[in-house]
Amino acid sequence: MDEPKPELLDPRQGAQVLAHHIPFIGLDQASLESIYSQGELLRIPQHSNIIVEGENSSGMYVLLEGLAGVYKSEADNRKGTLIKSLTQGEAFGEMSLVDPAPRSATVAAEVDVFVFYLSSDAFEEAVTSDPHLGLQLFQNFAQDMSKRLRALNEDLIVSQRQLWRLAFSRGEREILDVKQKLGGREKGAEAASDR
Repeated sequence: MDEPKPELLDPRQGAQVLAHHIPFIGLDQASLESIYSQGELLRIPQHSNIIVEGENSSGMYVLLEGLAGVYKSEADNRKGTLIKSLTQGEAFGEMSLVDPAPRSATVAAEVDVFVFYLSSDAFEEAVTSDPHLGLQLFQNFAQDMSKRLRALNEDLIVSQRQLWRLAFSRGEREILDVKQKLGGREKGAEAASDR
């Protein structure tokens, strides 16, 4: 995949691709074309990092073609753990448009990919020049973040329940083991006292 699909090269058609994905849902054609024209179409080779956890970079991406993975680093795993697979149309890196903190995860191309990249400068220019556009984009960001936070909360509750079940089941086994050991000692003590 050396060349993107022809429709991705035309701002009108490229804008239509963006129209179906957060944070661009609900934007009018003119706004979408303006944003698409301010962004860049990038080809990222397989196994290349698109963004790197801990870096101070900014700008958001929309995966237009291909497959990418989101990885969170761990002390004992240099590459990190795959926490999400991204498919065509999914946005990532958008938190950097509203929060200048370092990147929270690494996103790597699993195959050759094409992404739409919108720098934070282009984003800022777009939202300051058109307040209605800015409002719509920030509403979309807020709705998406809210949806993600709810899903994370649900995942946390499920994980906590599983951990408690595991802890209680291990605890019960350990209590039984201790009782059996103590029971064996008590019987041995009883036998010794009978002598």
